[in-house]
Amino acid sequence: EADYVSIGGRGEAIIPPLLKLIPTRAVVFLAADLYEPLKDQFKSDKAIPTDLMQLERGKERLVDPDGAVRLTEKDASSYSTFGRSFNNPQATVEWTKERLRTELIFGTFLANELVAVASVVAWLPKMAVIIGVETKKGFRGRGFGSAVVSAAVREALSRSSSCSLGVRSDNIEALPLYRKLGFVKVQEEFWVDRGTGLTP
Repeated sequence: EADYVSIGGRGEAIIPPLLKLIPTRAVVFLAADLYEPLKDQFKSDKAIPTDLMQLERGKERLVDPDGAVRLTEKDASSYSTFGRSFNNPQATVEWTKERLRTELIFGTFLANELVAVASVVAWLPKMAVIIGVETKKGFRGRGFGSAVVSAAVREALSRSSSCSLGVRSDNIEALPLYRKLGFVKVQEEFWVDRGTGLTP
């Protein structure tokens, strides 16, 4: 895992002093209008455009999350195999157990195999954040992703008036799913790798 830093603001002039505070090994989320003038300061080959999507309470079009459940410590071994980014290389079962104790993570099972996951990791009165949405290859296009995202959104909107998530701009499988559930794109940003080797 790495440190995650989000940079925003009005005007590129205020950002360079902040860059000194970013750890040398980190993932940086940078608003698209700031990325171009600042990209040379990051010295990163990996800058991936992502869409920041948002859903307001009352505008959700969720599916019945039948089969989607909140994961517990007993699911740690199965859950540790997920995550192209947030736990790459594969997380230890102990680290995963701690996440399952402290975070709201939902999953769907098929024949006792965990096939899809989504997490609600932060919530304030106005906004909750969903991350770690993933469906295993071979199980995509069968409604498992819609079920776990719907479960995560229901939980998020029970705590906050809206929720957000980020998705790669080129993820042609996930974008229609999020739009179908009621998410709309509100901003484009860049996911910039600073020495982590991770990808979104």
